[in-house]
Amino acid sequence: MTDIFKTYIEGVFEIRTEPFKDNRGKFVNVFRSNESSYLKAWGSKGVNQVNISETKFIGSIRGLHLQRNPYSESKLIKCLEGEVWDVAVDLRKTSKTFLNWISLKLSDSMQNGIIIPPGCAHGFQVLEPNSKMLYLHSGHWEKEFEIGYRWDDPTFQIKWPLEVTEISSKDKNLPFFNNDQIL
Repeated sequence: MTDIFKTYIEGVFEIRTEPFKDNRGKFVNVFRSNESSYLKAWGSKGVNQVNISETKFIGSIRGLHLQRNPYSESKLIKCLEGEVWDVAVDLRKTSKTFLNWISLKLSDSMQNGIIIPPGCAHGFQVLEPNSKMLYLHSGHWEKEFEIGYRWDDPTFQIKWPLEVTEISSKDKNLPFFNNDQIL
């Protein structure tokens, strides 16, 4: 069974899934395009890309990433192994929660996930070693439309739970937010 909960940022939802368990192990539904709860959160968008990331070290950060129009996309993200502190930042100028962020702990033990709409940046910090993440994307990745902002941007004031231990050189060199660059 899957329950989907609204957050205070419009279009960002937490997904909670009850796995089917038996003596063999467990089975977890990640996405059903025809289920009413998913339809409310995901809409009629397709899934055009599926990715998995693995991050080895506690304290590592990935993000904050998104794509500009016309290649903006929704993302459904679940933690397959380990635990992460997941963040969505609202960068939609017309949104009531513009420049606000929300965080959720995602883990394989909680079997929860997050849906992030177009126009919101995504990032996470690893809380357990060797954490694996699954991403479903409604759009295709287009390198020239990929953008991002620094994890420590003073505009967002994200309170990461741990000291940063690892971050890619690409993410270290992302720009600080500039209101003129927005989608």
